[in-house]
Amino acid sequence: MQKILKFVEKSLLVKDFKVHDFKTGKEFAYIKLEILFKDSSKVHLREFVSSTQRKYSFHWIVDTRIEIRWDNSPHHKSITTYPHHVHVNQDVYPSECSDPVKILRWIESLLISKEELTPEIILHEIRKLR
Repeated sequence: MQKILKFVEKSLLVKDFKVHDFKTGKEFAYIKLEILFKDSSKVHLREFVSSTQRKYSFHWIVDTRIEIRWDNSPHHKSITTYPHHVHVNQDVYPSECSDPVKILRWIESLLISKEELTPEIILHEIRKLR
């Protein structure tokens, strides 16, 4: 969780962020965070980690046309990386990556590239994310 906060605090592309919830205990940690990038895209991040369980959802709202969400909700049992998967708009794909910092760095790399982001380009790039 600290790695997530350090990334957000140091990123040159983050315009603002809000920690909506942050809890730690003897055997668990939870964070709920909203990140606003300078291009106006947003990430809503939730992660719960304990010694026996991990639940996460990382939701990137690129613009009014594109939303990407990584999560491990126990549905989509046919996905090869079950329960880990990624939604690109309404479609669901396997997800090889569930590391929030890697995903945030990946988002930054796409923003730095200044390439027009389309669902097809994002899907192509997601396949490289591991």
